[in-house]
Amino acid sequence: MRADALRRAAPPSAAHTARGAGGKADADADADADAAMSVRALRDCTEHVTIRGTSVSLSFAAPSVLHVSVVHKFGLPNRHGIISCDNHLLYLRFDHKNDALVHVWAAPIEAEGSGCLIM
Repeated sequence: MRADALRRAAPPSAAHTARGAGGKADADADADADAAMSVRALRDCTEHVTIRGTSVSLSFAAPSVLHVSVVHKFGLPNRHGIISCDNHLLYLRFDHKNDALVHVWAAPIEAEGSGCLIM
């Protein structure tokens, strides 16, 4: 009898009332809600290459954010912001909010034979 009194006195949980009562669908929803979900930033998922001791992203969608002093290592960019360095083309864009940061991503230079040939 004491257990019945405690059940009547305890209000239902907010999760239970939000999901409704009953059915296999609610049981599946409970299992999904309890499962841990891992979220990774796009920067963590991209591949990187090491150029002159600095790790640079290979994805233009998630460029590496580096200090502007890396320009001393890589060399000065041309007027389009491209630097040729160690068999890679480095694309450099200055940060709009912080002058001390640059966004850099790399693309490997393709071999001579793999390019397009027009006859």
